[in-house]
Amino acid sequence: MLTSKAEAGWDVDDVYSGLEEWRIGGKKQLLIDPVNPPGYLWSILKTLPDDVPPARLDRARTVQIEETERAERARAREEARAAAMAAVPMTPEVRKIRDQLADRSRRAAADRARARAAAERELPRRHH
Repeated sequence: MLTSKAEAGWDVDDVYSGLEEWRIGGKKQLLIDPVNPPGYLWSILKTLPDDVPPARLDRARTVQIEETERAERARAREEARAAAMAAVPMTPEVRKIRDQLADRSRRAAADRARARAAAERELPRRHH
């Protein structure tokens, strides 16, 4: 009964979402106690295309929405940071100190990345 759905990669969430989609789409009520539960399930699921698992589409939509929101928040943070930086008058001395601190932070990050890479290279040697 569920072979074609399973072969298409459906999981339990997809079956549940398919039932919900069928119920909402046709404004139908699911029977609580059908006479032939497997046949009833098959009659509902056969109306849904195998190649479009409903829960997977919902998850993809959710991920896309979250990524869009995350990008928007990052853009807003960057705009706020740029506005704050523009609002502060900088003398050449202050600019020099800021640049030195930024360079120090970049060097420290590069040092940490090199140390992490060295540690990762060392791990396989210890396990042999």
